[in-house]
Amino acid sequence: MKKIIVLTILLAYNIFYSQNENSNGYVLEYNSLKNFKYQILKPVKIKLVDNKNEIDYSKIEGLLQSYFSANNIIWAKSDYIDSSVVISRDKEHFEKIKTLDKNENYIELENIYNFNYDNNDMAYVKFSFTFSEIPFQILNFLSLIKKDERWYIYNLPNQIKISMCLTNLNNLFLGDILNPKSSNLLKNKSSRYQYIDFDLLYDNYQALNQNEKRKIEDERIWNQNVGFNYNKETINVTISNKTVQTFAFNSSLFFKYGKKDKLYNDLKVKEKYKNELISSIIPNNNDTIKLVHKLAFQLRNSKIEIVKYQLNNKFYSKLLTDSQQLDIANIDNLSEFIRIIKSENLQDILSRNSGKDFENIIAKSLGNTNGLNISNLSDLVIKDKTKLSKYLDN
Repeated sequence: MKKIIVLTILLAYNIFYSQNENSNGYVLEYNSLKNFKYQILKPVKIKLVDNKNEIDYSKIEGLLQSYFSANNIIWAKSDYIDSSVVISRDKEHFEKIKTLDKNENYIELENIYNFNYDNNDMAYVKFSFTFSEIPFQILNFLSLIKKDERWYIYNLPNQIKISMCLTNLNNLFLGDILNPKSSNLLKNKSSRYQYIDFDLLYDNYQALNQNEKRKIEDERIWNQNVGFNYNKETINVTISNKTVQTFAFNSSLFFKYGKKDKLYNDLKVKEKYKNELISSIIPNNNDTIKLVHKLAFQLRNSKIEIVKYQLNNKFYSKLLTDSQQLDIANIDNLSEFIRIIKSENLQDILSRNSGKDFENIIAKSLGNTNGLNISNLSDLVIKDKTKLSKYLDN
């Protein structure tokens, strides 16, 4: 039984610390303003089953039932959208699952956080394990996606902070702080663009002393004697609003152009850039654009570039993309940041070699995996642009 418990905990940590390992260049994150629905549930008991055919995968409860009941590696892998996922559970675990008493060993679904990502329904769920041989419940968290009318496990990268908030904080606190009418003092400190920012909330939560933390935490994470009736008197509550969530670019690259990199109305220039986003800003008149630098992102199947250039001794920036819709909050500030920052300073910031003047800004812009949140970085530089004027172009 102890082996099952250890593996269960490992599964949770795999999700908490999943990060963007496919990034090239720099690990950069961005903010997105998301509509959400948060459901606090009177715990929904989900029992073990012997066969996949007994499960309704169109429901979140069904996917959790499958995750708990899987008694072979093929079944376990079928719960994931990524068929190449590495499963930690081994033969001993699967054999033990087959012997568990179905009435005394179960899971309970407690909270669901729904949102949309890349036109897909997503859900972050908190649930607890109850094992007959263990005198306390074990909390777990899963990230889910709905595809083809069924739910799968899908681990978005760089979601440590939101997952820890939704798991560690108690229902009463989360229900209050996510409520638009909340007057919670921590809400003001944890808001961005007038909405709760889960990264800020996590940072403020971590800054509390132990006694303050325990007032807002799920008691089961620090008190093994709380018993099995925690949350049993919960009343179903649903809260809908907007939050600021952080996501990672698939890749992020910085390009510094040379003195000869110019755009003007010429067939050779048009031929050179015909397959690039930058072709859309080639002048059709006698103007000559001097390219300065660009920050290029890959976001799922979309290309995004913010290009800084000089025209008639003035600096400009242009957002270029092949996407019909960008889900990046306050993107105008990001574009303005690329326009005003000098090339050498931008490269130093991205490489963490920017010196003391940027130390505080970078510290406040650190993302989930010690990368940079480019949205927060842009906002902070623009806010302090007078102080940072020697690093900026007019």
